[in-house]
Amino acid sequence: MTFDIVGDDIVRKKFLYGFSNMAVIFTPMVCTEVSSDSRDYYLLGSCVHECHSPEDFILDFKASFKAGLVSIHFNDVIGIKINGSVICYRYFCGRYFKIEGFTDKEKNAYFRSLHRKNSVLSILDGQEIGLEKINFKKSVFYAIEGESYRMKLKNKNDFVTTDYSLYTLFGDNIYRINPYNRPFFEIAAAISYYYDRERENKRKGKKAFLLFNCKELNLLKDYRQINELSLDLLQG
Repeated sequence: MTFDIVGDDIVRKKFLYGFSNMAVIFTPMVCTEVSSDSRDYYLLGSCVHECHSPEDFILDFKASFKAGLVSIHFNDVIGIKINGSVICYRYFCGRYFKIEGFTDKEKNAYFRSLHRKNSVLSILDGQEIGLEKINFKKSVFYAIEGESYRMKLKNKNDFVTTDYSLYTLFGDNIYRINPYNRPFFEIAAAISYYYDRERENKRKGKKAFLLFNCKELNLLKDYRQINELSLDLLQG
């Protein structure tokens, strides 16, 4: 296991808002401060992984640490994303302590700022899209939403699985479009199904966008309805 040194906003967005199984190391801006808010930390490094349990990842990380392949320091935080779920551990005196809600404030503040600018986030490329620039006739919008479940295995580890669905904005409504109306139990399957829809729309001359959740789709729906109503009033 190795962590690539990072320093750009794209990787941070990918971890906070994307769906890839990956891990990052946060290091505090002030090394002596103990904060449970990711906004007080720089992003130091990132890696991809194939673990289905945060405990398994920590075991791999410890082995890599002993082999000198990775490094971690007092008060650093490891963020692990598995199937869309984020689990964070603080490193302290040679031990790893799970902390809850570490990235919540940063994510909430970002989306509040984004919405004040009348924009939404395209998850897969990190692009911020201004609502006034959207051509709804040539664009199709999707979102993946659901829940992560941590199932206790016999070895008492958490196996992180999911119950996700793909939604799309069509006309004035939002529809769930899972095949056979069944949830996806791997986030990768939901992403793969989205890519199928993306290729299908491209053949029709339309561009597909994947947004963070259904709240973002509802924002688009309300924006379009208000614009259409304003246009009708002007024409009337």
